[in-house]
Amino acid sequence: MTTRSTPPRRHPIAPGLLLLAGFVLCCGTASAGPLHDPWLERFQVGTWLDPDTIPLAAGVPAGLLEPARIDTAWVEAVRLVLADENPGARDLTSRRLLSHLAPAGADTLWRRRALAAVDDLAAGRAGDPGFAFLRRERLVAAFGAALARGEPAVAADQAAAILADPSRPPLEARTRLVWRLRREAAAARAAGAIPDATAALWPEFDELGAFDTGLAWGLWVALRREAGRPALPRGEDPERLGGALGRLGRAWLSADELHASDLPDDWQGGLGGILLPVADLPAHFERFATPPDDFERQGWWVRGQRRRHRGAAAAYENLAARTDLKPAWRLDVWRRASERRLLAGAWVEGLADLDEALALAAAGHGTDGLRQRLREWSEQALVLALAAGDVATARRIRDATLAGLPAEEAAAFADEIRHWQDRLDPGRGDPGPAGDDLVDGARHRVAGGLAAPVAAAGPALRDSFALRADRDLWPVWTRWGLALADTTPLPDPGRRRRAARYAAVLSDETTGRPAERALAAVALRLGDRDWWPVLLRQAVDADAARLAGRDTPPWPSPVPDLLPDVRGSELDRHALLGFFLALGDMRGVLGVAYELPGRGLT
Repeated sequence: MTTRSTPPRRHPIAPGLLLLAGFVLCCGTASAGPLHDPWLERFQVGTWLDPDTIPLAAGVPAGLLEPARIDTAWVEAVRLVLADENPGARDLTSRRLLSHLAPAGADTLWRRRALAAVDDLAAGRAGDPGFAFLRRERLVAAFGAALARGEPAVAADQAAAILADPSRPPLEARTRLVWRLRREAAAARAAGAIPDATAALWPEFDELGAFDTGLAWGLWVALRREAGRPALPRGEDPERLGGALGRLGRAWLSADELHASDLPDDWQGGLGGILLPVADLPAHFERFATPPDDFERQGWWVRGQRRRHRGAAAAYENLAARTDLKPAWRLDVWRRASERRLLAGAWVEGLADLDEALALAAAGHGTDGLRQRLREWSEQALVLALAAGDVATARRIRDATLAGLPAEEAAAFADEIRHWQDRLDPGRGDPGPAGDDLVDGARHRVAGGLAAPVAAAGPALRDSFALRADRDLWPVWTRWGLALADTTPLPDPGRRRRAARYAAVLSDETTGRPAERALAAVALRLGDRDWWPVLLRQAVDADAARLAGRDTPPWPSPVPDLLPDVRGSELDRHALLGFFLALGDMRGVLGVAYELPGRGLT
């Protein structure tokens, strides 16, 4: 079943990671999944743009109970991966990975159990004689088989088992929501009834990201209206319901529906600003002429006022001058008014608006993000003046911004406009960063417009880079691990011994190819963890993708689930990086590498 995951938090890229990133971009992602869930796929990619386009049948989204499809190419590829007679077994990642962990003879047992699991999957059975990494997929297949046999009560039990399944990585919120709907639909079918899936706001709303919340809300509205109920349920916790609505870009609500709800006035006033159609906003703001006091809800109210006036600078200035707005939002609206004025060529008014915003920043108002955007606009305004040949005005903007920001942010602004210094003060231009730091030097050249145009890389250049990366990548990874093992603080003898064993594996030239040392290292560090089957599953998946020609849909990446468990150990994270390098998994490599310190690469 395919999924999308939230990218891991980004850290500054240490020197050397560009090599890793370039290598995996050439290699691509090697992962595939045994099942394709058509309705979940349609849901998560946003097939339905609004509730009116969602096909329903007897209170159930059409196709919700459509069974998952077995990817026969994946199944046959796994048979080749696991079969004893497979002539290419020595070159398969999953086989090599297991050989570093399993005692003699266990490899055959593992293959036999895994082949039994593949047979269970293909037959739609939910038994558990096979290898654990296919447990959830077998439950999914059994759900479809039960429906095909006309046993909806059994299917409902299978759906409940999927929701309760402890396999890792855990189900994402969107997938849990879909299986909750399937369980209720199957149970209702068994009782000869129509499911009442909209009695209370689905618990998964609390965990969905913004895009998935929008899709789920569209489905919610469609089901509520099909049942003749108002889209906004009554009796819900305002913080929960209002918070979910605040993450939406569109709610398909009319002003009458919002105002008839039991949400408190401060929630209604704020949410209306971001969710109602523009045509409904004048009447809405007659009803809610005073902004909510809560900071976030007031921000929504302000955004609605901007939507209502569609970029009219004078209206923005009137809004920013209101004393019942919090200073942070006044700062933001003054900045936006300055943008509208200067882009229209009204320099006197635009600079006055910018001064108002800077005065609020100087008094300590505004969030970090709002002041960051103010700095960005100050630089853009400066560039507008330079483009018009008005160096004096550009200097005035620079000096006013430096004087109007707190000291730390003023220093950041001075650094951000460093590459314009020669235009502002001829003869005193910025020489660029001191020393030979590659990243800072590249950033300086690009930001200052000094870099040569980037040409598209042809196949020959990509192949050349891939060959060089393949040769140089593993020594970089090995040196990185040795540096981490040597410099990581180890407060107890047991950790020191483990670090020494890890360094010995990395240094063992007799292990074979460098990737073999990576697999031995990951087995040493992580082979006793409870999510070891997740790594084996990814390795089998990567090999199946290779043998199937990479034409099978991707399996979810385990990175988001694994990273929290290895953040306490740099060596564990380094071992996991080697694992994803061996698989050629770009997302895994970048996700783990961003979490590692740069020692050994500089």
